Amino acid sequence: MKIAMVCNDSFGIINYRLNLAKHLQAAGHHVIFICPKDEYYDTLKSYGFEQHSFKLARLSTNIFTELHAIFSLFVILMKLKPQVLLSFTIKANLYGGLCGRALNIPNIPNITGMGTGLAKNGLKTTLIRILYRLALGNSKLVFCQNPDDKNQLLRDKLLKSTTPIQLLPGSGVDLSNFPFQTTSTTATKRYIFVARILEEKGIIHFCEAAQALQSEDREFIVLGRADERENNTLSALNQAHQKGYVNYKGLVDNVSEEVGQSFASVLPSWYREGTPRSLLESLALGTPIITTNNIGCKEALFEGENGFACESQNTQSIIQAIQKLESLSTSNYNAMCLQSRHIAETQFDETIVLNHYSKAIA
Repeated sequence: MKIAMVCNDSFGIINYRLNLAKHLQAAGHHVIFICPKDEYYDTLKSYGFEQHSFKLARLSTNIFTELHAIFSLFVILMKLKPQVLLSFTIKANLYGGLCGRALNIPNIPNITGMGTGLAKNGLKTTLIRILYRLALGNSKLVFCQNPDDKNQLLRDKLLKSTTPIQLLPGSGVDLSNFPFQTTSTTATKRYIFVARILEEKGIIHFCEAAQALQSEDREFIVLGRADERENNTLSALNQAHQKGYVNYKGLVDNVSEEVGQSFASVLPSWYREGTPRSLLESLALGTPIITTNNIGCKEALFEGENGFACESQNTQSIIQAIQKLESLSTSNYNAMCLQSRHIAETQFDETIVLNHYSKAIA
């Protein structure tokens, strides 16, 4: 079967979808990547899959730019004639769904988070709802990564009542690539933030907590790519880096090593997440987590078992969660590390996701 996978960037395919593509290819399918030409496009080519680019500006809201993106994707799909279309992320789901519907290509979107567009009222939100209804109208199946997104799709009638909808454990995590790490015995406790540099991910509050807790016994690390929309947020992060409160390393190739050496992974997000991959990777490595009870984040947190919750947009709450973690005895902390790995193995193993896709495509 010819399968087209549409994503909004090459980086996302390499980090989150490559194992799925390999799994489908091993099952005898012909997998084709369709994504914008970005800085990782040539790296993606090295994996040997057929690949096509379309004009998508990930952060654009210009109507003419977006119509051009839809048209360029439509032309590619019309030429390729795939038998099924897999899509991920908001724009890829919407535009892939619209093109798939027009070309009568069965579509299986993966709702990796609803973003902020549907959380408000007004004309823009109404238009987004209409887009969802049109885009999901030809879906063979819809995957969601948390119950809240599933419930909103049903509540707002964003898809047909006859369309099957299934929950996935996020994108899953490759347990072999993120093996359990022996608990660090170093005196310095490292706290790591791994996410896109967005205000809604809680990066400013993480930096404020780092400033309040700065000492020779703690280190605060930030990993993630900068979002060009977030000039003020990035400026604040760079200032915290220059003052030594945090160490901003940007994108790195050794994420598992960085997270595995950390005392905890901190994601104080209030963004409308799917299920953050950084939290799942932290669990697999046996790293306790500190995160909010926000949609998506709460799926990875079992309070007091594999980490502690903090309140959204509340620096003091992050500080208290860190102090609570540091107050644990060595044996209790080690038990929390083991529980993190156990949760990853039993609930977030990537093979669960791969099996769902195999059954959906069959």
